[in-house]
Amino acid sequence: MLANNFYDWGDDPSFFMSKQLFGNFNHVTWGVCRRNVRIQLSEGDVVIFFCGKADKRFWNYYFIGYGTVQCALANRQQIWTEEAYKSYRKYYNVLVNINGNHYEPFGEPHDDWKKRIQASYIIFNPLCRSGVCIIS
Repeated sequence: MLANNFYDWGDDPSFFMSKQLFGNFNHVTWGVCRRNVRIQLSEGDVVIFFCGKADKRFWNYYFIGYGTVQCALANRQQIWTEEAYKSYRKYYNVLVNINGNHYEPFGEPHDDWKKRIQASYIIFNPLCRSGVCIIS
């Protein structure tokens, strides 16, 4: 991994796990942050990710990546019960385990996780080549 990058600390969107498990950024998901945005997404929508970093008196904004929504899982239990989603079970941004209980293996847990899972778990289409631009 690059020494100076802009992965989200909680890996949401999951650029880090996509790279770790698949060796590329084509299997990105989004399931914790920006519930108000995720709740509106549907198949075919394009999402573009930026991050901001404070630098003394100014903010610098960086393009991080993009993805085309393949599906918006309203029921996250499908990740644990359907074979098609098996590869996403190790991701840090799933928020629920096989029993439907709170599951955040990395970072500070979200007290409002039940509210966050009311918005769909977004899986971006690997065939549309979700992209990422890691700043070094």
